[in-house]
Amino acid sequence: MGKFVSSGSPMEPRIGFSHAVRVGPFVAVAGMAPKAADGGVPAVGEVYGQTKRCLEIITQAVTDAGLSL
Repeated sequence: MGKFVSSGSPMEPRIGFSHAVRVGPFVAVAGMAPKAADGGVPAVGEVYGQTKRCLEIITQAVTDAGLSL
């Protein structure tokens, strides 16, 4: 079985998904959105800022799964 990484979203246990799943040397991430730490949307209307935030979230999920980029 894999290692499941939670984002802390209350929807994860309700509908049964994980932020990331690690199986062996592989990690799959899903459901990335440019969500700010306070729950808001960072860089409204700015593709670069929102993409950067998504990549920060992905990096943290991969790290939490015990791997690195």
